Amino acid sequence: MSAGRNAVRIRIARPYDAAALLDLKRQLDEDTAFMMYEPGERDSSVQDLARELAGVARSPNSVILLAEVADQLAGYLELTGGSFRRSRATAYVVITRAIRLYERMGFSVEGRRSECLLIDGRFIDELTMAVILPTPS
Repeated sequence: MSAGRNAVRIRIARPYDAAALLDLKRQLDEDTAFMMYEPGERDSSVQDLARELAGVARSPNSVILLAEVADQLAGYLELTGGSFRRSRATAYVVITRAIRLYERMGFSVEGRRSECLLIDGRFIDELTMAVILPTPS
């Protein structure tokens, strides 16, 4: 986050953000080939997304973060924590186009689904990356 007119504000998504977040997701589907949905394929409603956001807000280990610039959504991150006692300490994060950044942050590739996604007429791999965080003392 930076100071000034174009400061980025990061905040937790709430159900009232559903319409703006759905618009952003649909715009990203149009703007980049690296989202899971193709343009026009995302069929969830504002009400569906609002219910999802309410459920995430009740979860002790899941969150959806929004990035705002000048009161407009500029990005988001979804983190879904495990729902069983054995998996509550883990989280699933979906992020695209950031492999080198995550490697610099200590993540490593743990799994690869070879040529499982068809993007722009080419099959590409889907990677699973992970990092082990230190346990709190």
